[in-house]
Amino acid sequence: MSTSSSRRRFSDSDIEKSIQYAAEKLGFVDGFREQQQKSLHSFIRGHDLFISLPTGFGKSVVFQAAPLCVDFLRKLHDGPDSPKAVALVVMPLKSLISDQMSRAMDLGLIAGDLSSGLNDPLREGMASGVYSILFASPESLLEDDSQEIITLLKDQICGIFVDESHCVTKWETASGDTRVFRAAYGKLGEFRSKLKSSVPAVALTATATVDVRNCIIENLGLRNYVWVNQSPDKQNIKHVVIKSATRDLDTMFKWLADDLKIHGASCERMIIYCQSRKMCSDVYATFMALLPEGCHRYVNMYHRNTETDIQKKIVDNMSAPDGEIRVLVATIAYGLGVDVSNVHSTVLCGRPSDLDDYIQLSGRIGRDGKQSTAVTLCYPGDSAGRKTTSPMQDFLGGKECRRAIIKAAFGDTQPNSISHNCCDVCATLCQWQFPALWKVALDKPLLKKCVQC
Repeated sequence: MSTSSSRRRFSDSDIEKSIQYAAEKLGFVDGFREQQQKSLHSFIRGHDLFISLPTGFGKSVVFQAAPLCVDFLRKLHDGPDSPKAVALVVMPLKSLISDQMSRAMDLGLIAGDLSSGLNDPLREGMASGVYSILFASPESLLEDDSQEIITLLKDQICGIFVDESHCVTKWETASGDTRVFRAAYGKLGEFRSKLKSSVPAVALTATATVDVRNCIIENLGLRNYVWVNQSPDKQNIKHVVIKSATRDLDTMFKWLADDLKIHGASCERMIIYCQSRKMCSDVYATFMALLPEGCHRYVNMYHRNTETDIQKKIVDNMSAPDGEIRVLVATIAYGLGVDVSNVHSTVLCGRPSDLDDYIQLSGRIGRDGKQSTAVTLCYPGDSAGRKTTSPMQDFLGGKECRRAIIKAAFGDTQPNSISHNCCDVCATLCQWQFPALWKVALDKPLLKKCVQC
């Protein structure tokens, strides 16, 4: 089982049995979804994988099930003393690793966290083969401990899984105090090259245009890879672009503050995504100034530098149906691998640089399938210092259906059958009167049915 050729000796029947075994161990009574099953089958055959599935689809199931499948096959063919398989999973944020560690525990999987470096308990566990999953940050695999990790695991590593793999291309070019962190993500191919050539590499992401996918493939050195793909387009999300003539935050968000004053805890939940931590702080401060102190508890802020304990409280609060937070002002850091529940409206405060970022942000609402609205709020100077890609410019331009532009960018050739709930451009073609004021864009009038449809 240690070489690519030995993986391929397994019969389809054996592979199916191993996948069924993993499904039962993880509590999937009805088995895995088609794309999950295809991913596991290709992985066991020794293929590299590029998995591009929508937010909330269940990509993590692949790295949770993979070591269980390999364990089953190793015991079947090599006997009960065969080494235990370990999935090495790379994640960009400590909060994601913490969340996945908890999920692994709930599933009965023994997992370890390498993101803070090696310690004696980890070394002991790795040497004795107790782990099924080891989570790591990109830095922890590129520092001095990297060779020791490989030596300790020996033949245990069954695959390296790079979650949120779009960061491989995006974070390496970022500016500011996160540059070193992101550059490490862009060098994961160096670590992969130190592993045995028979160890598959798996890239996982919710979004990847053709250009981004090609860059990830080259960076991670994916070879003979299988592409498991589903369009990131969510048909229950309506896409709206509003262009504000001012960047005065009081003017842009007074309507929402007024709504919070009136409705309080019964106000519909909303996420306001900002393009920088500074803008995030400014928007949050705006709400604190506009709201009476008694309403401050309905608004919170989340970004990468938010203290870990506060991050956890926010995640737990936003995951609870009766959570107190009604408006969360956040950067892209909120939502990566987080279960965002009961949220059907979002404002992207400032235009994203590209459609990958847009889909990452807008795709975090409407996970329950209910009709939802994503509003991109453009304001003067919102793209200063950042390049906006041509597809994103086309999306913002409003000359054609915004959903059609998204589908084309991600290679989705399925026809679009949505009308007024597709986007604001299609709503006008539907002879539906679009609200004149942008502040109405997030309220119920935006979701009302066109009388022509």
